[in-house]
Amino acid sequence: MRYEIKLTRACLFDLNRESSTTDVTFLKYVYLEKVKDEYRYMINIFEDNICRKVRGDETKYCGTKGSKRSVVEIVTNKTCKGRRPTAYYNKIIIDDVKKEYQEALECTNETDFRKVSARIANRYASGLRYPKGIICFLQFTFQLTRKDVQKFIAILNADYKTDIVHYDDKEILDYLSKVFEDDFKSTVIYPYIKEEIIKKREVIKDGKKAIESESQLKVDID
Repeated sequence: MRYEIKLTRACLFDLNRESSTTDVTFLKYVYLEKVKDEYRYMINIFEDNICRKVRGDETKYCGTKGSKRSVVEIVTNKTCKGRRPTAYYNKIIIDDVKKEYQEALECTNETDFRKVSARIANRYASGLRYPKGIICFLQFTFQLTRKDVQKFIAILNADYKTDIVHYDDKEILDYLSKVFEDDFKSTVIYPYIKEEIIKKREVIKDGKKAIESESQLKVDID
């Protein structure tokens, strides 16, 4: 089947740090299910980035050695040329981090989503090596099967070179469209999509015995 994502809401913050002082400034909240025309270009950028990450070859390590093909084949708005992208997957070992991500998934309004996103943004700002940039929290749904629609959270981080905190909304959107298109530093997608084998059967192919597997896609919150 053709897999599709649907963006629900976005929350953006400006991250900065002078010496040991961390500064996280709220920039913009956008309800993407009723999007205005001026946001359309940025939405396409977000969708393309998420789709590329979801369909990327997966590995736990730097480089592509030992990588495996993603269980999801998803079509982006752009033609994919050249080398297939690489996606890294890691087990979440800190319960507080998983709890934050779960809270972000469950938010159904601007107030809650902004509050949870701000808490995660502050954690990012205190831990980033060069925490000067934009962080965007995206809530979206992904239809794994014809009947199974799952919620996901994406965290997009990008560098920037201009102080945009005092821009008006239109200037922020114009600038961010350029920043996100050219310079995604990292993207986190939660939860993880995995393939689960639900049935195996023995078949005869070309006169030889073989095993066929029936599988389904599921999410893994760890």
